[in-house]
Amino acid sequence: MDVFRDISAIFVTSCYLFACVFYSFLVHRKKVAPKLATWIIFSTATSIGVATFISKNIGALHWQIMTLQVSDFFSCIFITTTLFVYGYHIRLTKFDRWCMAASGVILILWWVSKDPQLSNFFVQALIFVGYIPTVTNILKEKRHNESFVLWGSYFVASVVSFVPVLLFGELISIVYSTRSTLMLLGMILLLIKFKNKK
Repeated sequence: MDVFRDISAIFVTSCYLFACVFYSFLVHRKKVAPKLATWIIFSTATSIGVATFISKNIGALHWQIMTLQVSDFFSCIFITTTLFVYGYHIRLTKFDRWCMAASGVILILWWVSKDPQLSNFFVQALIFVGYIPTVTNILKEKRHNESFVLWGSYFVASVVSFVPVLLFGELISIVYSTRSTLMLLGMILLLIKFKNKK
């Protein structure tokens, strides 16, 4: 059982590593047009999530149950950095700024609360807000310029992440994996519904 748990965790990390490198390559080749606001908010939220998880479980950490959150964090930071390097900072719309302002309010509430369970709720809310700029843009354009490989890899990794977190029974990680799986499934269905831009 321990070996299966370890393999699952390593698979999750590999999926995220492959996805963020591949997506960054697409950004470099201008094959995708990501929303910078989404990735800035994702990076902020995953940073808080990892910090909260470590502070709650200090002294009793199991690397397997941290796999999804930590992989998510490094992936978001990597992609956000890539977007800044290739000049995507000029693409923030007024709506994007409103979404980032909302994330700022959630960030303040997290800072004030200091409660791990409540902080986890704020992290999930922040990630939800992060999806809004990308989803709104797809719905508005009725087309998309996103990568099935990225979101599909994230989804598969999220599903597999249930193996170690359920075996350990760690509530915050279970909530994180559940939210991740459902939102990524919604994103994939949205990409299927609307054709890719040529």
